[in-house]
Amino acid sequence: MGAHRLWFAGLVVCAVACGCSQAPSDSTAFSTTAPPPTAQSESPATRAGPLGAPTAHGLVEALEHSGLEMQNPVDTTKQECRAIGCRQSVVTDRLRIRSFDETGQAQKYAAEAGASQVETVVVTFAPVVPDAERERYWAEIVRLVTAG
Repeated sequence: MGAHRLWFAGLVVCAVACGCSQAPSDSTAFSTTAPPPTAQSESPATRAGPLGAPTAHGLVEALEHSGLEMQNPVDTTKQECRAIGCRQSVVTDRLRIRSFDETGQAQKYAAEAGASQVETVVVTFAPVVPDAERERYWAEIVRLVTAG
């Protein structure tokens, strides 16, 4: 009887250790040079909606191409968009970009969240980003979104 308990205890410890060795994650880190696969194994859209505005993924790629730092981009679409109605959501070390299908959706969300909005794109900056850097990023975001 004691051997069975010892064996069972060892099995439980092993199962817990194996199960805890990797936390499941719904977030997807991605390189802007190789966009993450979607559920359909396709690249995420870089432009969408009636205005053809950049999506969150497209904007991260364009900002990086413009020479702005886009460290550690993570696709948070799956975790955030169902609840707030966005098309895509990407967070980096410096900012979070959410893209919506319609300007009205973006305006409503930005007003409720106290975020910056241009056309179908909503941006919030990490608290550690200095004002001068925010202004530089925001100016480039507005240029990219409105350039069409």
